[in-house]
Amino acid sequence: MPERFATEDDAKTIREMIWHEDAVLNTRLSWCATIEGLLMAALAFGWEKAPSALVYTVAAAGFVVGASTLYATRTAVETMRELSGWWTDHSIESYRGPDVIGHRVERWKWKMLRPSLALPSVFVLLWCCVVIVRLTSRP
Repeated sequence: MPERFATEDDAKTIREMIWHEDAVLNTRLSWCATIEGLLMAALAFGWEKAPSALVYTVAAAGFVVGASTLYATRTAVETMRELSGWWTDHSIESYRGPDVIGHRVERWKWKMLRPSLALPSVFVLLWCCVVIVRLTSRP
């Protein structure tokens, strides 16, 4: 079977798919930030008087939300990378239109600083620190 080369219509389709993944990514991060903020507020109100089991439960919920968001956002980022990679591999040489994605980040250390990856990771680490502080500060 001959190799198929992408057309301008394919570029439009790939752009729309990337846009959709980015919109879903934004929604997931918004949910994560909202839930994490509510959990942190609950923790702040109950830190002194709440039983440790409640603090650990809130911390566990925060950890799970952060880890779940990290997985989901990594999936979206990987999907966008694969879509833009497909375009690179299949676009015709004569195509002179815009790329299907605004900016491609190639270096891994910069990828990790994207809010979509960094923020859920920070929340996961934060909840681990909360548990450690609680374990070491209570008699």
